[in-house]
Amino acid sequence: MPEPVAVEAGRTSNLRLRVLSAMVLIPVVLLAVAFGGLSFLALTIIMAGAAFWEWCEITDPKGPVWVRVVTNAGLLVGICFVGYHHLAWAALLWLAVFVVLILLAFRQRRAGWMAVGLLYVAIPSGGLLVLRGAGIGWYPILFLMLVVWVTDTAAYFGGRSLGGPKLWRRVSPKKTWSGALSGLAGALIVAAVLSASVHWRADALLVAVLLSIASQCGDLLESAVKRKFDVKDSGTLIPGHGGVLDRIDGLYGAAACAWLLASAGWAGGLFATPLLSAAGAAP
Repeated sequence: MPEPVAVEAGRTSNLRLRVLSAMVLIPVVLLAVAFGGLSFLALTIIMAGAAFWEWCEITDPKGPVWVRVVTNAGLLVGICFVGYHHLAWAALLWLAVFVVLILLAFRQRRAGWMAVGLLYVAIPSGGLLVLRGAGIGWYPILFLMLVVWVTDTAAYFGGRSLGGPKLWRRVSPKKTWSGALSGLAGALIVAAVLSASVHWRADALLVAVLLSIASQCGDLLESAVKRKFDVKDSGTLIPGHGGVLDRIDGLYGAAACAWLLASAGWAGGLFATPLLSAAGAAP
């Protein structure tokens, strides 16, 4: 079989796996988001635990397992604190674990990467729980996830169809500027359609742009880490996608951005007021 045909067949097979995995996972995620409470907390814990473990497998696969387990436990306990609205306790716990890892890094250099991974997972996980538990329902998380999913999908197909200059060849050889701009355009379309249908404020478009950029930066960050340690995928748990971290790197970038904007007092108003006024009382 000629090589181009084999490559195209491989791409088609991988795309089918991606679609099938998405068809299974997306309903589960949406149900957890809609129900909130323990369901969403459990989803966040599962994602965070798997993502942090994969991060450690990438950056220090031969490091002491007990350090990884203890750190992951601290991460997940902190997430539980956030889920039960004890954000200060979570921050103190994560800070303590982070400091211990930094001190440990003086003896074991790669422990510093574990400290980075702790923040990489903890901050967006906390952001997701804060936004979902802010008393304004599931709409902010739905908006966030739609922007991330459409950005990822539009970037994939746009880059594959249009090609062109590489976005950052050294880090991610397959990503192109056409893909990045397609993802941004997709996010704008989602925000525009939702704004028109439920009368959100026009600055939903600006937030969609920021979240889309943050999502793609999250993807690039994970790609840069994998490139540094010469790893192709973070794992093999999700067929067609690789590991959990490969699937949620963009979500983590966007969630961290959303929490930052909400903490600044700007995006919180955007997410709350238009959604509640348009949709009535949040579930």
